[in-house]
Amino acid sequence: MSLKKELSYGLDPLQEALDAGKVEKIWVRTDKLEKVKELINKIEKTRPIPTVAVPKEFFPEKEWVGFLPSEVEYLGWDELKYVGDPLIVIDGVTDATNLGTIFRSAVAFSAPNVLLDLHNTGAITPKVVEVSRGAALKCNVWRLNIKQVIPRLKEKGFSIIAMDAHEGEAVYNYDLSGPIALVIGSEDKGIRKTVMALCDSSANIPTDFESLNVHVALSIALYEIKRQRVFKSGSNIC
Repeated sequence: MSLKKELSYGLDPLQEALDAGKVEKIWVRTDKLEKVKELINKIEKTRPIPTVAVPKEFFPEKEWVGFLPSEVEYLGWDELKYVGDPLIVIDGVTDATNLGTIFRSAVAFSAPNVLLDLHNTGAITPKVVEVSRGAALKCNVWRLNIKQVIPRLKEKGFSIIAMDAHEGEAVYNYDLSGPIALVIGSEDKGIRKTVMALCDSSANIPTDFESLNVHVALSIALYEIKRQRVFKSGSNIC
């Protein structure tokens, strides 16, 4: 017997979710109960969180704490006017592992603004939260039709750059200091042609191999954006 598959697992994801105030309930192995209670008392002081001690048989192998993340509240059209820069636009990524690592990179490189296509991109699930180590709960997330959003972003002064495995200029050849929206697609199909046609340009990550995993390519691009902006400001990237 095991806990529900829709739970997120791991102490680090739990800590991040607590820090974001996005935990509804916690299940913990009996012998680790006090450790989790200490973490809750340290981070979450505004509300009691139901915490249940259960035997190890209730957990998947090697896990000892699970939690139910709060339901994600996606931002809508009204909030789009406040969208931050840089923005990550996701077209067609459905795998929870890829989405989770994308959110983790987004927070790591100061780009916690993410737009998920309404029709063909995965949602934020407990598995995504777990893989992201809680980072998905720290992002500003929209779930809208990206074909309708991109023209609005252009009106706001955003440059729309499609990340492509082979086409376009190397990402470091672009001036990325202005408002940027990076569009990424699935690893098997890439960005849809109808979406690609709406983008201003394409960028790639030069490599000695065929291609990179989508979240790895995105991470490199986000780092380059941050590097250029920090360099331009005269600060140290560290």
